Amino acid sequence: MRLWYSPSINLGCRITTIIIFIFLIAFLCNQMSVAVTLIMTFAAAFISGLDTAGSKRWQRFFITSAMWSLALVITYGLLQLQIPYWVVFFIAAILFSIPAINGPFWARLGMSCLVIAAMTFSLYRSDAAGYHYPFLIFGPLIFSLCSWLWFAVWKNFALKVCVSAIYNDLANYIQLRENVLSGKQYDDVEIRNNKHALVGLLRQAFQSEAFMSKKHNEALIFTDLYLAQDLFEIILSSHTTNPALLEQFKTDPEKYAALVNWSQECQALLQTKSLQILSNAKRETMPSSLLEKAEQLAGLVKQEGSSRIEHWAYTIVHISQRIVDDKPVYDRSYQIQPFEFTWRWPTLTHPIWRYVFRVGVIFSVGTGIAEYYDVTKPEWVVLTMIMVMQPSFLATKSRIWQRCLGTILGGGLAILILKLGLPVFVLGGIVLFLLPFSMLYIMKNYSLAIGGITMLLIITYQLLAHQGLDIVFPRLEDTVLGSLVVLIGSSILWPQWRGKEIRLQAIKGIESAQDFLLYANHLLFNADEKYDVTMLGAKRAALLTAESDLELVFSEMQKEPQYTHINIEYYEELLVLYRQLSHYLCLLVPLVRHDVKCEALSHLHPVIERATEELLSAIKTGEFSVNPMINHEMKMDTGSLSTKEQSLYELVWLSLMMIEGMNDIVISKINTD
Repeated sequence: MRLWYSPSINLGCRITTIIIFIFLIAFLCNQMSVAVTLIMTFAAAFISGLDTAGSKRWQRFFITSAMWSLALVITYGLLQLQIPYWVVFFIAAILFSIPAINGPFWARLGMSCLVIAAMTFSLYRSDAAGYHYPFLIFGPLIFSLCSWLWFAVWKNFALKVCVSAIYNDLANYIQLRENVLSGKQYDDVEIRNNKHALVGLLRQAFQSEAFMSKKHNEALIFTDLYLAQDLFEIILSSHTTNPALLEQFKTDPEKYAALVNWSQECQALLQTKSLQILSNAKRETMPSSLLEKAEQLAGLVKQEGSSRIEHWAYTIVHISQRIVDDKPVYDRSYQIQPFEFTWRWPTLTHPIWRYVFRVGVIFSVGTGIAEYYDVTKPEWVVLTMIMVMQPSFLATKSRIWQRCLGTILGGGLAILILKLGLPVFVLGGIVLFLLPFSMLYIMKNYSLAIGGITMLLIITYQLLAHQGLDIVFPRLEDTVLGSLVVLIGSSILWPQWRGKEIRLQAIKGIESAQDFLLYANHLLFNADEKYDVTMLGAKRAALLTAESDLELVFSEMQKEPQYTHINIEYYEELLVLYRQLSHYLCLLVPLVRHDVKCEALSHLHPVIERATEELLSAIKTGEFSVNPMINHEMKMDTGSLSTKEQSLYELVWLSLMMIEGMNDIVISKINTD
């Protein structure tokens, strides 16, 4: 059951079901050409993320619809001017790349608009009837609506299975962290894959959660999901490779035994909870010594004057407390406003322009070469460039090799199958097999998926028009040409040398977070203080703008060749915690607006000030204080507070934990240097 609801299998089943459904309706209505047009732009839904169900989905739906329609109109208008194709795609790529300044939602939406542009180009070149063009927009919109329906239909079963899988993976994640701390052999790739699997499962669970009403009989599964999210966030913040801590476990058998005992107890409880969720077993509070083991472990490893080990010890106790209490850290009754819907224009000196013009040059050169050499399917070259462009240079190279390998293998196998002269019904059976096969592997093994899609495309052309062998070379041609243009363009176009710039941007980001947290905390504990709408909005905008700029600089840094990178792992670790800090701060906004107060926060105000100043000083000067900024004795018992007050206190405290976690990362780097 857990296997069925893994993100890759769920995605494969969803795509296959929707495609078969569309073709079935088209066959009954004798409109197969319309079905093909609809499916041509499905990729736009994936790239934009519109197929993802969740909060604010209807706002995303209408914004995305408008942008795709605009992309179609602009592209068609440019093509009607009879200007060279490379000019068309230079203009289109620039126009659709500029929105990336407003965050990941707009960046993904911009790239999806290029899919619409490429398919508009395809219809224009084939002199398609005018009524076909709107279906380029309807295709991804219908697919997204069907995807939402998929999650709505499967919501109860899917959410239960997904949450169960999350707890099972959390137990595995703790085991992997134990291996790192205890000096056992471990695989960085396995740890990374486990983390990404948890992220995927959580995202998928929240898509199902979005369609469920908060009834009493469903409240327990919501609690389980929110608790799982809290545990994952806390476990991420507790990660450390502090040499002094690792040395303790290596040289002291008592401390090593305490770590193993705590880890095994933690895993056992999480696995038991996973089975209870999956089997709908009655929840009974089981006696557990987890908290005692955590406190024993924390007491053994603490070193006076070591804030990093102090922070790690606290997070171990905090994780254990959450598991034992079996409830989320804070109330989820308020939703944060997504930053992605805000808009700003770039200034002339903003670094986004280098990204914009690089994308414009890559697409114009690729299209220009395809036009000059009269490539059979120039729109396929554009699609290849879109598909192989990834967040990092290494990921782009990997995607290029995977796509080329898959295309060559798929093309070769398709030729072999067609040369065998198999009957039509056998070829039809192969097509029916290749469709789910390719979709199931689209997330797990890109080469296999592309190989399957290439075979599917060639054999389908053979069945429909007896032209399967005629498109083998164009398919290989578009893959090689598009991949080479992206690879060369990413390597030589305006190297950014972001190592220096990202440090300054990180400082700006932390300063904006400090400013927002101090302002919000002052409002939250001061009963007589009323928030100023303009001031709160300005500080929130500054916080999220700084986060977006930091993400942009880091993304650009990843797109450069590896030899230009300076401390990329260090900044990646900082960014993970900074994202989480920004998330917690955004969760404070609706509580401030609802005038929720918590006087207990007053004693944390100087701690926030001191911790953020220490973090900024360490980044700027390379020097740090040996005195711990935060320890778990500072945290008061929130049992006497109301639910909203508890949420406030926990969110501020979690923000402090993220700050201390960043401090730990910075100090580790200083010591290493």
